[in-house]
Amino acid sequence: MPEPADDRLGTAVEEGPRPRAYLRAPTAGEAVHEVDRAILRTVTYAGLFECPLDLGELERSLLDVPAAAPLIAERLGRPYLRRRLVSSGGQVHPRGRERWIGERDGRRRHTRRLLERHGRLLRLLGRFPFVKLVALSGACAHDNAADDDVDVFLVTRRGRAWAVSLALTLLAKAAGVRRTLCLNYLVDEDAMALPERDVFTAFEIVGLKPLAGRSAYRRFVDANRWAAERFPNFFARHQELSESVPEPACPRWLEVVLDLGPAQALEAASRRLLGAWLRGKGAGRPGVVLTAHRLKLHTHDHAPRLLEAFGRALRDAEGRAFP
Repeated sequence: MPEPADDRLGTAVEEGPRPRAYLRAPTAGEAVHEVDRAILRTVTYAGLFECPLDLGELERSLLDVPAAAPLIAERLGRPYLRRRLVSSGGQVHPRGRERWIGERDGRRRHTRRLLERHGRLLRLLGRFPFVKLVALSGACAHDNAADDDVDVFLVTRRGRAWAVSLALTLLAKAAGVRRTLCLNYLVDEDAMALPERDVFTAFEIVGLKPLAGRSAYRRFVDANRWAAERFPNFFARHQELSESVPEPACPRWLEVVLDLGPAQALEAASRRLLGAWLRGKGAGRPGVVLTAHRLKLHTHDHAPRLLEAFGRALRDAEGRAFP
């Protein structure tokens, strides 16, 4: 997962979907349109990663209320948002953060180079046995990478998450990219509905960039439809947006052969051997969750800190009164 720009964060103060939680009464008698508040919330969250948003990105990830790009563009010119946000070079960011534009351009270039470097292995993931969905998560999914990590989210066939995890870990090690290709969240088809239901998780679901597995991606999004309250624009269009995503390309015969015994043996061995190693590595870390159907390997869990940072940044943004 991506690391926030501000690493001096504390403990989460709220969790759970609260679609209208921030539509509270405006301060100092200022009447504020709900779309203006939605835009401010969305840009403020992206600002935790020093990530300006273009109009398409802002429309896609708009929080809590549905609004099309023309309306968003029109509202950005209104006084409430003009005092708090700037739209420059086609990108929207908090006022006073103009330097982010050049930095974002540099991160886009770095992300492209990073994905090119890992392109062969990422394509192979989409042809790997029992893999149903390959998606980028974290900074690379937003073209905003500042380090060399490529975070990957996977959905596997039911009962194969551990076998796939072990096989791909060994493959990444053999390819010399074990430290940069981060397979840090795997679920099988029985665990598509994520148990975490907070704004951080909702942003991660919406932010996934599927590389292979169109039908599994759509099923995954639908399994987490609770997040539609927070992201109505995305959920209204996710099928259209994923139309070009290819299906996995593993030959069916290969999975049939592996199902004759090798896959079951690797699954059992992986749960025993890899499970013991991962439990030791993640002992006491709330971001590490290991079950029969789910491997969440967030050894540095940013969710609590980001939730608090979001609330703090939003209060600050709403209280600004730039001339």
